[in-house]
Amino acid sequence: MDAVLSLFGEAPSRVGFEDVLRAAERPETHLIISTLPANMQGALLPHTVPCDAEEDVVNDAVAADAAARLTVLVYGRDASDASADKKCAQLRALGFRDAHVYGGGVFEYLLLRDVYGAAKFPLEGADAARADPLSYRPPPRIGGARRSFGAPSPTFF
Repeated sequence: MDAVLSLFGEAPSRVGFEDVLRAAERPETHLIISTLPANMQGALLPHTVPCDAEEDVVNDAVAADAAARLTVLVYGRDASDASADKKCAQLRALGFRDAHVYGGGVFEYLLLRDVYGAAKFPLEGADAARADPLSYRPPPRIGGARRSFGAPSPTFF
């Protein structure tokens, strides 16, 4: 992340899941952008701009001089995914002054969904109903390969 900060300046503002839920309720004034690779776009937070439309949406906002009036939330896979920080810095450089990073990413959101339910933490996409939080967990950085946790246990609700 230090490399990102040295390239683009100040650290991006961090927001929590409540800000994501509020932004999803206001799609006309908020953009939600994912930095997940295309093959992981099957379970997205509500009102996430589709990855194939992101460039057009951003360019249209910049061309319409609307970038400064929009609030943007960017999220990635998990708390150690620096791609959200980089994307947020790029958006700020384009004029999106109110751009923030949801640091918990899909991993945290799915864990909250498992605990509090799909009604409070909705998802969109073809894989939304079967999204497994552990498939979005951070990769291990210390001590080797990923651990196997087996099949997810049934939810307790």
